[in-house]
Amino acid sequence: MNFSSDVAHNPLRMNLFTAHGRTFVVDYAHNAASYRAILDTARTLGGRELVLAASAPGDRTDESIREIGRVCGELADRAFFYPMRDRRGRGPDDIPRLMHEGAAQVRSADRLATCNGVHDAVRQALAGTSPGDLIVIGCTDSLDDLTGAVSEAVEIAASAPGPCELQRFTAPEMPQTIAADASRSPASAPAAVSLEPQT
Repeated sequence: MNFSSDVAHNPLRMNLFTAHGRTFVVDYAHNAASYRAILDTARTLGGRELVLAASAPGDRTDESIREIGRVCGELADRAFFYPMRDRRGRGPDDIPRLMHEGAAQVRSADRLATCNGVHDAVRQALAGTSPGDLIVIGCTDSLDDLTGAVSEAVEIAASAPGPCELQRFTAPEMPQTIAADASRSPASAPAAVSLEPQT
């Protein structure tokens, strides 16, 4: 069984790109369960090191945001935390700080950093990687989160194995969380972004 994970059919859901010999995964992961699912799935893609640029919605409790950070710290080799554009009432440093606090409980602080925004996080993640590494961008609401930072990014695959999709939607608290956040999920990719599939 296959599911479509390309930008045209399923934007911001496990979309795969390549640039500078690295693989990029772009996903709307926005809670602990969805981050765990996307990072576990990303590990199946191979890659020497898994580096993460991550954020979280501001209308979560402090402890929920720390828990997202803990999951990121547990499953990524290095993580860069950034504030979303729409911080939902939070200060500009609140989300990165809380996620960093959570991640630091399970990952050495020298493998973690806070950043000013998503482009800064993606560029810092890229700068510390080597060809063959995997970079995941989570809680993204626009493909510009990647292409605005790495203009050379080219989409890779139009489909991925069924188990990846099944894994993402059978994580423990996913059904309730997806239903609660359905109105905030992005419906389509930005029309201004044009990417050529790799052959």
